[in-house]
Amino acid sequence: MIEPTVGRVVWFWPEGKRDEFEQPRAAMIAHVWNDKMVNLGFLSSNGEHHYATSVRLIQGDDTLAPAARYYCEWPTRAEQAQ
Repeated sequence: MIEPTVGRVVWFWPEGKRDEFEQPRAAMIAHVWNDKMVNLGFLSSNGEHHYATSVRLIQGDDTLAPAARYYCEWPTRAEQAQ
C-alpha cells in the first residue's frame, strides 16, 4: 500500500466507473483523512479547476462499493502505456 500524502498526483474517476472511452482526471491530493480517504483538486477534461472531498482511494485489491459515486487511484505504468 502506498501512503497518500499532500501534493501527490492521482487519477480521479468522477463517475465511479471506467470504460474504454473514458479517461481519468488529473488530480492532486489536497488533504489526507486516512490511507483510504482524501480530498482532491482536479482538472476537468477542459482544464477547469474543481475539487472533491472525501474521495475513496482505491489501492491493490480494493474494490468499489456499489454506491461509490467517484474514486481515485494511483497512476499505473501499464495503463499509461496503452
